[in-house]
Amino acid sequence: MNLEVLILNNEVVANNLSIEINEKRILNNISFRIPSGYVVGVVGSTGSGKSTLLKAVTGLIPYLYKRFKVYGDLKIYGYSPIDALSNGLIAYVPQDPYSFFIGSTAREEASILDIDISSLDIGNIDVDRDLYKLSDGQLYRLLLYIAIVKGSKIIVLDEPTSHIDWWSIEDIFKLIKSFAYENNVTVFIADHRIELLKRFSDYMIYLDDVEDSCVVDEMLDANREDEEIAVLKNIKFSFNDNEILKNVSIAIRRGESIAIVGKNGSGKTTLLKILIGVLKGRGYRYVSKDVRFFMVPTKPRLLGFLEEQFIASLRDF
Repeated sequence: MNLEVLILNNEVVANNLSIEINEKRILNNISFRIPSGYVVGVVGSTGSGKSTLLKAVTGLIPYLYKRFKVYGDLKIYGYSPIDALSNGLIAYVPQDPYSFFIGSTAREEASILDIDISSLDIGNIDVDRDLYKLSDGQLYRLLLYIAIVKGSKIIVLDEPTSHIDWWSIEDIFKLIKSFAYENNVTVFIADHRIELLKRFSDYMIYLDDVEDSCVVDEMLDANREDEEIAVLKNIKFSFNDNEILKNVSIAIRRGESIAIVGKNGSGKTTLLKILIGVLKGRGYRYVSKDVRFFMVPTKPRLLGFLEEQFIASLRDF
């Protein structure tokens, strides 16, 4: 049975958060405010407190690791971490991602969790295949969408690259970032690959010595150039049994100018209308939440007329 959870706000907020064990301060006066829909990279040297911070966010500290003492304030969407965890708002993925699962196949996992397997956007994954035989990308896609179907708003990944083949790492980080934007969830990633995290994170939390244990950088502007702000994959569109578009894919990065050419009736306008959301095709469509569209019709002079008609209709209403 699915329970509806009241979302008090959509932020993860830490105010002067400190954590110590056996009178040794591990984290000291950490403060940050992270809105929903972003990727947060957590980096630092060995022993700097990366895993400690993640366990605090997930509520495992101090409620499971009782020797830790926590000072200051940490709120997850308005809840204490343990209440957020109890309400199903948090999904924690340890270094070994296979330990995230209970079942041995995707179908068995869905059955155990009482999830409709058809509700998972897992592409062409064989739901009866042993999880240990899935590729890294398939495994992470599966666990991310299981988390979102379960209602998780915060997903915490602890050192994910330690169990990912090097040739899969970049594709999986792209998947994680697009997943966060598309589903408006917050993803925390602790990892030792600093340059990789800087490329794919919207915020960076740097942990180091206790005297100045936390520096938070917004990476939103730094990552804008390489960011894919709109993606269409394998788009199909038919009208009156006439196939207009078949398996069309396009990725648009911020700042790019894209020309779409083709003969009359080839589907240029149809593709643009699917991109801006006026028409709905079959396939994958992703648009960054900060993108706003403005479409100029074939006869631009109509714009003024249409605007006047629209304003007049508002006055009449």
